[in-house]
Order: sequence, then structure tokens, then C-alpha cells
Amino acid sequence: MRKNSCLNFLKHQEYEWSYAENIQKKAPVYETEPDSIYTLDELYRMLYETLNKLPENYRTVFIKSFFEGKTHTEIAEEMNLSVKSINRYKQKTMELLRNELKEYMPLLLLLFLRA
Repeated sequence: MRKNSCLNFLKHQEYEWSYAENIQKKAPVYETEPDSIYTLDELYRMLYETLNKLPENYRTVFIKSFFEGKTHTEIAEEMNLSVKSINRYKQKTMELLRNELKEYMPLLLLLFLRA
């Protein structure tokens, strides 16, 4: 079990590094599309508009996880759900965000790193 966790962590770390490298290779959006520069408030507004399309439980899990920094176990206990349900809600939320906000993902990642 511990070996799998370590391997999963390393695999995910490699994925994150690869993604970061790809982002660095891309030209910044302000170079190619100067009209596409957004303020922090605009990015938060786009994020919350997308989150409002989600069912209440999905939105709550996302907010508790990313903005409040709670673990899956803490969220599961608070919401009277299983940890697997929390994982599934979070996965579905991330899928929606990726689809709806794919052009803004690098900027939104910066928001999460700041929080």
C-alpha cells in the first residue's frame, strides 16, 4: 500500500512538472491576445459563475478543499459522506472547470497557489 502511494505521488509529481514546462513554453496570453488580460476580480467572477452551475454538494466540496484547505476526510465528516464521494465530487468539479475554463486554467492555477 505504501509503495503504491509513493509511486502515485511520484507519477503525479512528474505530471505537474511536465504541465509546468509546457505552460512555460507557451507564449503569454498578453503577447498574442492583448485584449485577453483579466483582473483578479474577473477571474474570480468567471470561477464562481462556473461553480454556480454545479450541484450544491460539488460546490461545497470544492470550496472547502481549495479555499478552506480541508482534507477529504474532514470534508467527508462535515458533510456526512464517504471519502470516495468527496473524491468523486472533486473529480467531477475539476472536469467541469477544465472544460468551461480551459483558456484560463494557467491563470486560475495562480489563484489557487495564492490562496
